[in-house]
Amino acid sequence: MSLTITIETSNAAFADGQSDEEVEQIIRHVADLIAGGYLWGPVHDSNGNTCGSWAYERPVNDKDGDE
Repeated sequence: MSLTITIETSNAAFADGQSDEEVEQIIRHVADLIAGGYLWGPVHDSNGNTCGSWAYERPVNDKDGDE
């Protein structure tokens, strides 16, 4: 199993000391998407701009999320 999240943090949403909160919000959103059954997608910042991507790969025998 692997989870890869790539976030480009050079845009305005990550400026002014807000990068920690912005990254936290993105990770929580990705977790919600995984819980909803999604396996990959783009990452958007709080301004709605695409700032990266994510992908979750389960083991082949892991149909229900259990190992």
